[in-house]
Amino acid sequence: MATARREQGFTLIESLVALVILAFAAVSLLAASEAHVARIGGLETRALAQVAAENHLAELELGLDPDVTALLLGREFQIDVTRTPSDDPELSRVDIAVTDAASAATFRGFSGFVDDGPPQ
Repeated sequence: MATARREQGFTLIESLVALVILAFAAVSLLAASEAHVARIGGLETRALAQVAAENHLAELELGLDPDVTALLLGREFQIDVTRTPSDDPELSRVDIAVTDAASAATFRGFSGFVDDGPPQ
């Protein structure tokens, strides 16, 4: 009885299947990397918006009339301020919303208090 002698090594089909599996893994890794880079970009934008809001509030606290736009790291931000009276007649609550001009994303939730001086 003759037994078939198997050659050592991989066949062409086995090699192609291995390449397809590696290609799927590479595409998945690339998609995950792109998503991570997008999240990092969003973090940078939020951090810059926070800095723009803090700078604007500091200028308001100093009694200045700050610009409604801020340029940080070459990116332009639009700043919207809402003032509401507080229980103390010498203080106003200031709510600041910052909008990224490039992506039109708005970041809210930054608040502070500004001294309005003695009541008139």
